[in-house]
Amino acid sequence: ASVDEQVLYWEREYDYLKAKYDLEPVVSVPVQFFRLRPGNFPTIRLSQLAAIYEREDRLFTKAMKIDSVKDFYDLFSINASTYWDTHYNFGKKQPKRAKKLSKNFIDLLMINTVIPLKFAHNKKMNQNDQESVLHLISQISAEKNKITDRFYSLGDIPKNALMSQGLIQLKNEYCDKNQCLKCRVGNYLINRSAAP
Repeated sequence: ASVDEQVLYWEREYDYLKAKYDLEPVVSVPVQFFRLRPGNFPTIRLSQLAAIYEREDRLFTKAMKIDSVKDFYDLFSINASTYWDTHYNFGKKQPKRAKKLSKNFIDLLMINTVIPLKFAHNKKMNQNDQESVLHLISQISAEKNKITDRFYSLGDIPKNALMSQGLIQLKNEYCDKNQCLKCRVGNYLINRSAAP
């Protein structure tokens, strides 16, 4: 890949900080770009994460105290740094486009990371506050995928993240394990198809 001045600057800055603070490289699996849309490239997501950390000095504490979806959208409303407005990868210039976290991505972040962390944190701190966590997840739009679409085709089911996560859990614990007779939905469908 071609190298530009910004990348060279970051490399010099990293080398300086590495020597100054005796930093060790982070050992990890190499980042993957295969089968990802450019907006989801690791370079973009890591820059967005860095931007959140730069803006919020107590991100975890702030996230654990938030109790409204709107406040989460405000917290995670962030753009990658300006370099990424014209790049998806190092040294490869593209037409200008701000790389902002989308509402759908923030919803998935809340469903799969923030809400479970908030639940575990409340439990660890002996704050028996499951109702507020359940209320919070019920305010988030339902996750849309093949699993939830099939359940929603069965009838009028509330479309929020609390319900979609429950439906995914039902599929994983009952449908995938052929436990239809132990599942109320499975029983309903069996009885409905057996009825004259």
